Amino acid sequence: SVTIGLAGLVGALLVGSSLLQLLDEPALYGADYDALFGNPFVPTKHDLVTPAAADPDVEGLTAATSGSLTLDGTDVSVLAFESVRGGVLPVILEGRVPYAPDEIALGRRVARKLDRGIGDVVVAEGPEGPQDLRVVGYAVVPGDGGDGASMSYDAYAALDPAATRNLLLVRFRDGADPSAVAARLG
Repeated sequence: SVTIGLAGLVGALLVGSSLLQLLDEPALYGADYDALFGNPFVPTKHDLVTPAAADPDVEGLTAATSGSLTLDGTDVSVLAFESVRGGVLPVILEGRVPYAPDEIALGRRVARKLDRGIGDVVVAEGPEGPQDLRVVGYAVVPGDGGDGASMSYDAYAALDPAATRNLLLVRFRDGADPSAVAARLG
């Protein structure tokens, strides 16, 4: 029973240590920003980007949408982004950020499931039909980790013209009051 108790204690310490590392390094789970504003489930009818870009406490800003595409016959959640300023970009583990309209970064689990690597092509199907996309990196997608994919907003909008920039990924300037910024951006 002492051995089992010691093993349990060591396991708890390892889990606790891992959780603390995630809190100290949010990029490990795809959060390269301080706050997310908007609603990923509802298209926006308003311009969210201009007021956020004008806010003096917003140092980094990326407009985005969260959706899904069928990649090689598999449904995959996608974060489509448009960097406004400050380099708030998808976290890339290997390769590079997708910028061109025919590029995508896959989560490692999606890449394994599809048996695709950097340099390979996947066929993406959205409401506007199929398009070949070249895999340019492995991404950690906020909320999906290795189970998602990331691409530029323009590339995603070409596949799904109903997409809107309904999310803002914001990095605050040093010394900013996050609750005050949240109140302004509401």
